[in-house]
Amino acid sequence: MTETKNSLSPGRIGRIVRILLLFAGTCQILFGLAYLVANLGKMQNFGETRELLEAGKTLVFDDRTGLIYPLVLAAADLLHGITGIPFILPVQILQLVVAFAASSLVLKSFCNVTAGNRLYMEVATLFLLTSAPLLQLHLSGLPYSLALSVLCVQYVFLKRAFAKKYEKKMIWQWFLLFVLEELILPWTGFLGVVFALVCLFFTRGEKKNLIRGIFVAAVFLICFHVLAGIFILKPGNRGKMQNSPVAVACCHLTWSRLADNYFFWDEEIRSVFSEEAAVAVTNTESLVLTDFGTVLDEEYGYFGAQKVYLRMMANVFRTRTREVVSDQITDLKAYGFMPGTILSNLNGYGRSQTGFQVGRLREHSPELGSLLLVISLYLIPISFLLAGAVIVMLSGKMVNINPSFLFAVFVITVLITAFSGYFPFDYRRGYLLWYLMEIPGAFAMVFATEGERKLLW
Repeated sequence: MTETKNSLSPGRIGRIVRILLLFAGTCQILFGLAYLVANLGKMQNFGETRELLEAGKTLVFDDRTGLIYPLVLAAADLLHGITGIPFILPVQILQLVVAFAASSLVLKSFCNVTAGNRLYMEVATLFLLTSAPLLQLHLSGLPYSLALSVLCVQYVFLKRAFAKKYEKKMIWQWFLLFVLEELILPWTGFLGVVFALVCLFFTRGEKKNLIRGIFVAAVFLICFHVLAGIFILKPGNRGKMQNSPVAVACCHLTWSRLADNYFFWDEEIRSVFSEEAAVAVTNTESLVLTDFGTVLDEEYGYFGAQKVYLRMMANVFRTRTREVVSDQITDLKAYGFMPGTILSNLNGYGRSQTGFQVGRLREHSPELGSLLLVISLYLIPISFLLAGAVIVMLSGKMVNINPSFLFAVFVITVLITAFSGYFPFDYRRGYLLWYLMEIPGAFAMVFATEGERKLLW
């Protein structure tokens, strides 16, 4: 059947989608670059940045600071003292350069690079760099930016591993990548293991030896984490609660029910933690790390406290089953529909840290920050939903990817992010989720035709 000019064929729909995304993506890039220039050398007022800087200066690390990032900040502070340049400027430049290089590698591993689209690869990389939440992280003194970049490099490494025969040295290469993630942002190394396994499942090729290699690297990582915790990243070094999986799970499940459940806790918990303190912690979530967890860690020791945390989780599940399940579903929805959650939070719905974080985004450039955030919040959901059709049409032609791969990694990342957070919704923890939502739009920008680009301009 002959196609008419007005028919909505898949090719025509894909063309319209790419034109819309190319226009929206160009707007984001332009405003993002303006925001970047306006904020270079200006430090966002995050308390964690100052804590990490202090850890680097005093060489006192724990399982919450990691080892590498405090040293990066301390080196930047030393450079500031010698040259007088803004303390945060070298950190920002480092994070932007590493993020651009890692994103460029990811796109090139997904897409066939040709002479005609090489320039647009770089433009699409800028698109991945300039959405409001990610650009905020790249310009902040927080380790999430470098953690995301290492995850990107890990994915590229995994894809390239299939291009040659499996070798035992790959175990050590994976181990070193996982360790790097772990030293930048504790427990991110284990996220890297899960990410690698999901990528592996959706990639063609011989998998048996590679899976075995990843598991061996994961075992090494666990041993490394234990040894680092004993000798370098000692829990409680800086007066904060331990960062073990059991402690994280306990905070995640019990924090908002701490006061409600006070008289259901074991007698030994109530003997060291008063009802007034439980109410205060429930009202101010940061006190979990400084007032609640530290008391139990000091009273019962590292492993003894973990037994207490396990009993608390069992207790809250038994007495507040419906509320706990409801809280977990709410967290999953919050991270799964992150742009909508941010908009909802900014309109006063839900408990989150969104208002404070957006305040830091707007701290030095209120108008530009607000505009970039609005563009990102509306652009990213549109990109994620509409560009799916483009990916399906391009799959097997120019994009080296199974379309279900992105969705699988997205779902796994939602689960990990939602279940590994201490407190209410925090879009900084969703750095990998936001990056994944940007990928479809980047594909559409790379594969727009010359005619579509001319029509846009």
